Amino acid sequence: MEHNKIESVSIIGAGNVASHLALELFSLGVKISEIWSWHLTNAEELARKTNASTCITLPELKTDVDLVIIAIKDDSVSAMINQLPKGVKAIVHTSGGLNMDILSGASSNIGVFYPLQSFKKDEEIDWLTVPICIEANNDEFSKQLRFLAGELSKTVQFVSSKQRKKIHIAAVIANNFTNYLYSVAHDIAVEADVPFNLLLPLIKQSTSKLNGDDPFIFQTGPAKRNDLKLINDHLEILKGHEETAELYKYLSDMIIKKTGN
Repeated sequence: MEHNKIESVSIIGAGNVASHLALELFSLGVKISEIWSWHLTNAEELARKTNASTCITLPELKTDVDLVIIAIKDDSVSAMINQLPKGVKAIVHTSGGLNMDILSGASSNIGVFYPLQSFKKDEEIDWLTVPICIEANNDEFSKQLRFLAGELSKTVQFVSSKQRKKIHIAAVIANNFTNYLYSVAHDIAVEADVPFNLLLPLIKQSTSKLNGDDPFIFQTGPAKRNDLKLINDHLEILKGHEETAELYKYLSDMIIKKTGN
């Protein structure tokens, strides 16, 4: 392996993150050696797309690759590590929520390679815009991960396990929770016999304002104005939808509190 250059990779997993990562690394000229998955057919499909071999059982995973990437569900990582063969040169996981130290004992070079993005197999990803958070247990391996991440993305950030866990929480709130709120808004619109598309210009305008500053400076709405009459009118309309009403009231109270009204 050239200084700082990772040239061959094996991937444990064949789901959303694993698939996107394998395909992008392959397109950049990185040799994908082996793919392992709980579901053999998924591993075989990804292996065909990346000219890789399929690993049937983890103890048989080849140890002559530069890097092993674990891209599976968080609660399965510990069990997978215990099945790996001895002599793995370097290993990372892609989780936002797991400590790096969970890999201790698997190799002398351990780290994290966390792409801060939501992945689905059938969606295209512009990797140059995907922030990649990295962590490593030694300087040399850190340089190697930095070089690899830099091949994929314009934004590479060294982040500790403690920092990454908080970033992951922020990502869940910013992405998963807001998407759920869009779903709630969709249901309300449908109930009113109005197309959800009417809300899309508002949603797009709101997200277009974000520039790295505190988003609360752009906060608007009845709670920001402390318009309690309108809030109560909305809650009255939401009678019969207790969970949505509770959510509406809770978020309104939080906005009022942060505004200082």
